[in-house]
Amino acid sequence: MSLSPRLYTQAARLPRELLTACSITIATRGFSALHRPPPNYPGHVPLTSIERGGLAIGSAVMAFLILIVQI
Repeated sequence: MSLSPRLYTQAARLPRELLTACSITIATRGFSALHRPPPNYPGHVPLTSIERGGLAIGSAVMAFLILIVQI
């Protein structure tokens, strides 16, 4: 699919960072909790960005609580 000349000239005026961000967003939309890519190895579960963030925050909170209990 090619861009029409009008759209192409409008896209050429946009900053490169914006075009990159838009293409990354479009490319990552298909990855959700219900539609995951295939695992890299047996037992691997690919996580979304929100799931990874929740895992990191939960891990940090639990590490902090364990540190507090030991003191």
